[in-house]
Order: sequence, then C-alpha cells, then structure tokens
Amino acid sequence: AVVSTQSGHYGRDNCNCILHNKCKTNDNIVNFRNQNFCISCVNKFSIIRYNPLYQPQHLTSNEMLNEEPINYIESLETISNILENCRFYTLAEVSHKMKSTPKLLSSYFQNIDGNATNFDQVVLQLASIKDKFSFIGLAETNTDCSNQELYQIDGYTSCYQSRLFLKERNQYKTKGSGVCLYINNLYNFNHDEKLSLCDENIESLIVHVTNLPEPVTVGVIYRPPSGNLKEFNIQYEKILSNQKRKKYRLRLCVDTTA
Repeated sequence: AVVSTQSGHYGRDNCNCILHNKCKTNDNIVNFRNQNFCISCVNKFSIIRYNPLYQPQHLTSNEMLNEEPINYIESLETISNILENCRFYTLAEVSHKMKSTPKLLSSYFQNIDGNATNFDQVVLQLASIKDKFSFIGLAETNTDCSNQELYQIDGYTSCYQSRLFLKERNQYKTKGSGVCLYINNLYNFNHDEKLSLCDENIESLIVHVTNLPEPVTVGVIYRPPSGNLKEFNIQYEKILSNQKRKKYRLRLCVDTTA
C-alpha cells in the first residue's frame, strides 16, 4: 500500500514500508525527480539512476532541443531510454542471469584507471561470478601490449592497443590512455588494425569474432577528455559505417568521459 502522511505519499504502489510522519528523515526518505521514496523502495527497485539526458514530460519540446538536428534529438532520446532501463545487479544476480542464458554473448566493461593499481581487484570481482563473460573491455589501462603478459585472465586471450604517444614530450602518455580486450577462449578472432586507432581524439581496439553463426565485431572505444569532440565523432562514425557495410553484429564498450 502507498504510505500516506500529512505531507504526502512515500514509496510505490507495492511498498510495504510504513513510516510515521514524525519519523521520516533524510536517511529513510529520498527525493528523486521531485518525488519522495522510502529507502526500502529505493534499494529494492533501483529507483535512483544516472541519466543526464532525462527530460521531464513538460520539457520534451523545449526550444533548445527543437533547434537541434532531428537525428541528434533521436540519438539523445535513444540514449536516455537506455539509461532509464538500466538497473543495478548484485554479483549473485549477475551470476544467475548468465547461468540462465548461457548461449547469449555477454560483455563486461570498466574504466580501470590503471592496470597497475586496479587490475587484481577486477580479476577478483570477475572470479566471484561463476560463468565467464564472452568479452571483457578495459579503458585507461595506462599500459600497452609490451606489458600485456603481466595482466592475464584465465580462460581469455588478451589484445592491447598502444598508448597515446606525446610528441611534445617524446614519450608515451603515462595516465589516462590505453584500451584492451579479453576474448573468451571459446572464440576465434582477428584484430582489425585499420579500425584500431590511437590519437589525441580517440582510442579504439576492434576485433572480429569469426567462429560464430553470424560474424560479430567487438570493440572498446575511449574518448580522451582533452580531445576534439568533432574529430572523435568523425572517427566513431567511420567505425559504425564500416560495420553497417559488412552487416556484422556489433558490440561496443564506449567511454566518452562526458
């Protein structure tokens, strides 16, 4: 039942948490998008979500958006809908979901903020999930193929991209660069060097999985925050267009650092 108090309703239609009006605090009542929810509902139904593109109903036709190209608006709406339908899963829930759908391809992606610091923690987290992901993507590894043997995951073949080379310093970037993929040993793949890029605007690593009923392209893409967004979009569109021509299924892990 919905919980009624002197100052309004708290919770959802199927909320079973009852709070006295005098007992409500910032710890047990959460305001999200101008609505109040009890903490029980927040935790149970993943109400709080990150979606900077969310538009309340009364703003869906505001003048700012109307001035943008129609495909840009549609893209924002698509991304917003994806974010709205995302939810948090516990490790136990992830394990159960993967076990119940073993034939589906699965991906794990994380901005690792440095292999040297955080790789072991990621491996431990992955080990707590009984079934193996099909593909694992990492961004900001701060390393490259010269050190990939130091960072192995049982049951996977690794593929590392170069780090950004800073010409003005005559050295490779030591932080905020580097992407990699770990491909489950169930799959054969070819590295697409033409689509695997590394410059100040985009870092990408693209492979094509060849031993599935339908060819699948898998990739990691990272946009350096100091790069040129327009140039990033041009290169990103080239990658997407290439896959459309080949009619490959596409699975991308993308960090736009926006």
